[in-house]
Amino acid sequence: MKGKRKGISMKNKRSWRKHTDIRDVENFLDDQRLEERLGGSFNERKDKDIFVDDKTPDTDLSAKISNKKLNASRPLRCFQLLQPWTSVPDPITKRNRVRTKEERKSSIRKLIDDTKRKNGIVKKKDLISKQSRQITKALKQNVPKRGEFKEDIWESDEKNPLGDGEWLDEETNRHVLKNIGKLKVRPSKTYAKNRSKVLPSGLPATEAPHPGLSYNPSFTDHQDLLTKIAEKEMKLMKEEEHLNRVTSNMFSKVTPEENHNQWMSEMSQGLDKTLSSDDDNGGEYSAINPPTSFLKKKTLKTRRKLKEAKKEAHEKQKLKVEKKKAADIYRLRLMAKEISNKEQKWAAVKEKRQKKKASELNRTKKLAKRKFEEPDIEFNRPHEIAGNLRALQPEGSILSDRFHSMQKRNILEV
Repeated sequence: MKGKRKGISMKNKRSWRKHTDIRDVENFLDDQRLEERLGGSFNERKDKDIFVDDKTPDTDLSAKISNKKLNASRPLRCFQLLQPWTSVPDPITKRNRVRTKEERKSSIRKLIDDTKRKNGIVKKKDLISKQSRQITKALKQNVPKRGEFKEDIWESDEKNPLGDGEWLDEETNRHVLKNIGKLKVRPSKTYAKNRSKVLPSGLPATEAPHPGLSYNPSFTDHQDLLTKIAEKEMKLMKEEEHLNRVTSNMFSKVTPEENHNQWMSEMSQGLDKTLSSDDDNGGEYSAINPPTSFLKKKTLKTRRKLKEAKKEAHEKQKLKVEKKKAADIYRLRLMAKEISNKEQKWAAVKEKRQKKKASELNRTKKLAKRKFEEPDIEFNRPHEIAGNLRALQPEGSILSDRFHSMQKRNILEV
């Protein structure tokens, strides 16, 4: 245990030099000189200038590992079959080979092709090959490097990387977009007959429910919901009454005896008339066609006159056509007006079809035998409304709602 420090006089410089502790300053200066001798301050130097990676193995490689490395440097055994297995040289030093299509061309054909190429006459397959090479080159240039993130994956405005691509086929676009990962998934082709035109509906995937379906709705909203449900039920009842009126109630009920008597009378219709006609004829044979006479045979004179009349009628018809052609020259204005009227009519029909097609985007189509029907609305009566979530009675099913929504949007068939 240290004793109490004695009082030291510090009234002159000698005492200060003798009794002042300067070891921390000396240690700092020693460290600084050491860093200067080693190449500078460690705080200012980089890690690679201070540390060294020791890549030499601690132990020597085993014989098994060294053999594996040696075998890896040798050629594969499957390629040994391609190597010559004898030391005898090949007696045929120059072998025949199949010349390419360009080499087989004659000098005249090559001259003709060069002349056409200079004049700008190129084959279609050469143009397609050139376009394919341009697309491949552009795609290779647009491939991002590893670690580069230049595009915003959350960007809502998606653009076609191929541009307009009017000269590209649909299958070519689909193939390229699929391989670069920018292909939009098309709807299934099995749910419609006309696969190229039927697309899913423009309706939203989830629709906002009626305010009256809330667990604590207002009186007006709840009464509005009940009114809609009552109108729908009245409509169904009216349709059912109509079907009963035009089917079951239209026909009177018949007993089995009356039904049998009616069947007998219907089956026996015409039997008596057929028997009496057979008795009147007495079993004699009667031909369907009337009898012919030799005196009614056409003579040569009659045949000649018929031939001349036919030829004259044919000439009159030709003359009539020629007159109509001459008259049409003076009807050019009228014909131009008729053509313009037809074009206006076709334009109106085209516009009408486009409007109809646009209106059908939000319409549920019939994709199978049955037609889609809106499901019944789940609702609570006034005395069943709880007013809070704790006492709420669950109604309906989320799975059923999603299923009906997909049917309504032309994704699933009914």
